[in-house]
Amino acid sequence: MKQTGVITGLRHEAACLDGLAGEGAPSVLCAGPGAERARRAARLLIDQGCLGLVSFGLAGGLDPADPPGTLVLADRVLTPTGQSLPTDAGWREHLAHTLRAPAGEFPFEIAIGALLGSDALIAEQSAKAQLFAETGALAVDMESHGVAEVAKLAGLPFLVVRAIADPAGLSLPSSVHHSMGPDGGIRVLPILGRLALRPAEWGAMAALAGHDRKAMLCLRQAGPLISAGNRPAWGRPCPCWRRFSRHARWTPGSGGCR
Repeated sequence: MKQTGVITGLRHEAACLDGLAGEGAPSVLCAGPGAERARRAARLLIDQGCLGLVSFGLAGGLDPADPPGTLVLADRVLTPTGQSLPTDAGWREHLAHTLRAPAGEFPFEIAIGALLGSDALIAEQSAKAQLFAETGALAVDMESHGVAEVAKLAGLPFLVVRAIADPAGLSLPSSVHHSMGPDGGIRVLPILGRLALRPAEWGAMAALAGHDRKAMLCLRQAGPLISAGNRPAWGRPCPCWRRFSRHARWTPGSGGCR
């Protein structure tokens, strides 16, 4: 049984874990973008026997000190409803120690702190600056809070492993708003169509592509360490969690055994 379940929002994020096999290899599921899809994927992985969940992929930077390619190991996820959901400290610290080991030769910066969950893409530099001032979160994504909510409800450990693609000082070109398909694929034709109408965005898109390549390289090097050797001993899910998981949308504060 594959006890680690990994949820991504995009197909090319999930592809970073291709080729992992054998005992301890995770079950990887590309949910598509957004928290509700991530919730459904997390429930499915738990039903398949996974005893720990990982939100894995790219993130937008909020802290100006963190360059593209920084690996964020979140110590907590801040939800849009105001909750602060802690990740599993032992699991996170073990993974951070493994990445920082001299023999590992992991060449990217590692940042540990809060990650902000958002139900919408945070594109403007000014919005990122405001969120950083208000929350102190290092980064933002659209899936981790969905995974965190389901893990909390089930009483299971979870981890957030995210690489910063767009740094705090970069505003995303408008073409990015139309780039993600519901299945997690990148829709190239709509992007090119928007760029044809807005040629001034080519420079920003080229910069973003370079940042994305660096972040993806970071994920490809960190991903294989999400394995049986880098996790704590786990118990079974809370027996009552499926009562609540039947709902199309999980309501924070709805209960569950701890």
